[in-house]
Order: sequence, then C-alpha cells, then structure tokens
Amino acid sequence: MPYDVLIDPGHGGADSGAVNSKTNTLEKNLNMDSSLSVEYFLGQRGRTTKMTRTTDVDIDNYQRAYQGVREGAKIFVSVHHDSAEVGRSLVYHDNKAESIRLANKVAGYMGVSRS
Repeated sequence: MPYDVLIDPGHGGADSGAVNSKTNTLEKNLNMDSSLSVEYFLGQRGRTTKMTRTTDVDIDNYQRAYQGVREGAKIFVSVHHDSAEVGRSLVYHDNKAESIRLANKVAGYMGVSRS
C-alpha cells in the first residue's frame, strides 16, 4: 500500500557510521532517534510513514532506496548526522514543490541546512 514518506535511519548493524570520540556516541543511534522524531512529527501532521529499519540491523543501501520505489512512497528521507566538521544536512531528490516544502519543514524542525 502506498504511503507518503519512507524514512531511512542511516547506517545500522555493523555499520555504526561516524563515532564521537569524546562520548562514544554512534551515528547509527542518533539517526534512529532523529528518524523516530521525524516519523512522529510527520504523523502528527497527517502523513503516512514507514521506516526502512526499526532495529539495529544492516540494510544494503540499494535495498533502502528500492523499498520506497517498490512500495510507492512519494518521498524518501535518509537521516544522517555528519561529522562535527561537516555538520548536519538534509538532501532531497527532486525539485517538485511538495518535496521542497517537506524538505524545508523537516530541515527547520531538525535545525539543519538543506542541499
């Protein structure tokens, strides 16, 4: 059944992503926490969502993106927390008005720049 947004908490399983050497915080955990917040935020605004993962498992990058296409998601959001030197960013795929509007809302909610 089609849904509005596929949310992908980046990394997972053996792939921890970036690691904060001072706190030993793993990016994959921050990505999951943020993704759950985005899912809640969108649900409160009437969007139907699905997550690529809800537990700490490794998923092939191709499978993450293909899941949204296969299941008819309108928007695919992959959440990552870049290293401190890079900061955070939100990337969206196309220039459709709905994608831009949603990217701006999500970016504002998360306090990130969008590219």
